[in-house]
Amino acid sequence: MSAEFVVNKVLTWSSNEDTFELPSGNYWIGDLCYVLNQELYDDIVLGGGDGVFKVSMDNAVPEFIAFAGTYAGDGNYLVKLNNKKGGVVSVDAGIIGIVHTSLMEYQEKHLGFYYSSQNSIKVQMYDGIFKFTSKNDKITINTRDC
Repeated sequence: MSAEFVVNKVLTWSSNEDTFELPSGNYWIGDLCYVLNQELYDDIVLGGGDGVFKVSMDNAVPEFIAFAGTYAGDGNYLVKLNNKKGGVVSVDAGIIGIVHTSLMEYQEKHLGFYYSSQNSIKVQMYDGIFKFTSKNDKITINTRDC
């Protein structure tokens, strides 16, 4: 990635009451190691720790990345969409996150999944449980149930 980016941490997950509302848009949910370029991954994941980050690239509108560590590390975790089985997320770096598609360097559709919403998305990540809730959908990944 030759783009210049500026990263600002806006939230550190500290309790199950912490939430962050992402704007409507197109996102990818899964282990960020599959979709971010190495420099951005190192800056956010290795340098920033669990939380929500606002990323500005090449003077474009800032977008967000949120992530946290899983409870049980690497593995395959069940995704529930509106309380029904919705697939599996594969994890190799011990984290699950959500990233706006404009910040992705690599396109990946087998190890995570794309999610588009015309409404804002409420994000909660705590103690190995990941929740993404919009007006029409509730996505839950519980990495404690492995």
